[in-house]
Amino acid sequence: MYIYLITFLVLFISIFSSINYNLNNIKFTCKTFRKLNVGPFVLNTNEKFHVFNPSIIMDNNRLLVISRLSSVSNCLPHTNNIYKRDDILDESTDMFKYKDSSSLLLKWYDDSPLDYTIFNNYKTDANNISTLGLEDPRLFHYKNEIWVYAHYRGVQQNTFIHNPIIFPINNPNNIIYLKLDGMSDTEKNWMPFEYNEELYFEYSICPRIIIKCDINTGLCTQIYKQIYINPLNKEVGGGAPSVKIGDIFIGVAHTRENIINNYQKLIIRKNFFYIFQSKPPFNILGMSPVFDIESSNNNIEFVSGLIVKDNSVILSVGIQDCYSILVEYDINEILNNINPIN
Repeated sequence: MYIYLITFLVLFISIFSSINYNLNNIKFTCKTFRKLNVGPFVLNTNEKFHVFNPSIIMDNNRLLVISRLSSVSNCLPHTNNIYKRDDILDESTDMFKYKDSSSLLLKWYDDSPLDYTIFNNYKTDANNISTLGLEDPRLFHYKNEIWVYAHYRGVQQNTFIHNPIIFPINNPNNIIYLKLDGMSDTEKNWMPFEYNEELYFEYSICPRIIIKCDINTGLCTQIYKQIYINPLNKEVGGGAPSVKIGDIFIGVAHTRENIINNYQKLIIRKNFFYIFQSKPPFNILGMSPVFDIESSNNNIEFVSGLIVKDNSVILSVGIQDCYSILVEYDINEILNNINPIN
């Protein structure tokens, strides 16, 4: 059903080049909503690690989840979560002299949440500083295998780096450090997708920058750029790896705002859907308005996983840098709220 809607939508966008956007946040009709947690964990050292910013993918009809396991959290005191002691977690975090701001990766299947694995593939030349570890993973398919994209924070050759990495989920020690000419000291949220058995990334949403990476060397090259007027009028960044449906890719990304509330800086992260061409140059065709997921009162709702199943879009979402949820929307409602860009 939605294939016909996609064809009409692409035709509509090709005819009309501009439309007024509703800049107020919307809320899609939620088909299902539930928590997606295996923590947070309480270490024997009485330090708390929290599970948030999950990514999801289907693996032989099972929902595979990977998430950030972090000592940094914005959980409110009244947050109702189940706490669990975990000796394995204590051992895994012994590599950090300062657990404050450290993080690792955790994976599990949704139907077996207690049968989880903590990745032990992290290495650093110096463990006596803060903000170490792996953070904000994403799951994606490449050449019929499941891969992990994440951000490495550590010391190599006496230098602290904050660098995108990828590795096959079944061979986590095969870490590939991605490199791009002119990349900044802190690179985040490159969104992977596959085309003709080659690996591409959405390096930037606006301006639209596409890079292609060699998995043998990790060397990436910018190949396409699209300049367009951002209808959301906000800074935007990558969210979840996109999924191909019909003749387009559908993705979800986040907006970034910093406001002052009661004399304190407040970070705002919300989300929007977008679609782009399934062939080069992979130009963005349209965007939805910004939408709230759990509550308009949340200042951080960060989508880092997206799958399409039948007529549904399922998102995995980190809430308030504290806990995780799964939400399901009707794909036709989403596509009906995609507006063409200039």
